[in-house]
Amino acid sequence: MKTYAISALICGFVLTGCGGGGGGGSSSSSVSSLSISGVAATGAPIANAPVYIKDSTGAEPKGQSEAEGKALVTTDENGLYAFPDDTLKGLQSPFIVRVAGNKVLDSGDDATAILHAVIATTTGARVNLTPLTEAVTILTLGTDTASAFAKPQDSVAIYKPQAAQDANQALLNALKLPAGVSSI
Repeated sequence: MKTYAISALICGFVLTGCGGGGGGGSSSSSVSSLSISGVAATGAPIANAPVYIKDSTGAEPKGQSEAEGKALVTTDENGLYAFPDDTLKGLQSPFIVRVAGNKVLDSGDDATAILHAVIATTTGARVNLTPLTEAVTILTLGTDTASAFAKPQDSVAIYKPQAAQDANQALLNALKLPAGVSSI
């Protein structure tokens, strides 16, 4: 069962790394129509949690303010979330996404879960928020995710899809998964 859970997380992680990213180099184009969606989970879904997004310049969708606790999007009971295209108009790819919710520990106690992911897209993408996407975001950006979300113009603006692919591979190598798992 543990192998299945790890495989499922890796699958979501790898798909997130591949989903919708723009080709080589940094993408700093303005978004005309797109939707970003995904699942927030730490094994179990992160339910009813606010999800925030910023673009490469630090801009947020109109009406969103994490500082004021104003989220435009929250996860449902299954951890699903979606930013429809009307909330992302005028923002510039790449984006950093953040969920701030609760997870249940093995002891049964609640703990805070804050997870991030970076995505470069101008057409839409599925972006899962998991401990593995948190790890690859740190490896990709070369900084802690809290700093990257606070000032995305300092790290997200220089995001390179190749760096994300290299981070995916580095994480898979570090996990030393059984043969065949990395090919999911």
